[in-house]
Amino acid sequence: MNLKERVGTAQRNQVLDLLSQALEQGYLDLAEYESRISAVHGALFVGDLTSQVADLPRQLRWYPYPVPVAPVALRPATDSDLRARPWAIVSVVLGGASLFFALCWGIGGILGVAAILLGRPALKSPPNQTLAVIGILLGVAGLGLSLLSIVLFLLL
Repeated sequence: MNLKERVGTAQRNQVLDLLSQALEQGYLDLAEYESRISAVHGALFVGDLTSQVADLPRQLRWYPYPVPVAPVALRPATDSDLRARPWAIVSVVLGGASLFFALCWGIGGILGVAAILLGRPALKSPPNQTLAVIGILLGVAGLGLSLLSIVLFLLL
């Protein structure tokens, strides 16, 4: 055990729980408990935490083992997610093409509208939301540039 290893919130919380149990079981009085609590809040290293519970009975001592990390529960892909994926990809492709064709007499605008419309169903699918938003934003930009190019062409 390295007493100079830095500690985090989870380790401090473990020691705070042990000190609360020691207070409840009568091993500490309130003044000593409060003193140790403030020391735990200011602790930076493992040695600072272990010293706060070192004189307590064995069941109330803290042993600095790695804090287990809760596994991330992955959401399985549903049928709607799998159906929405191609629409999100097509939305991104059409949105990019709308930017490219923005100067071609409104063709970019048509592609931009298609990107917006095809990206909307994919917004309801969490795994595809990022692609859908990118496709929609590219479509809006392509539509805006197409309208601007048409206006500039007509005025000039």
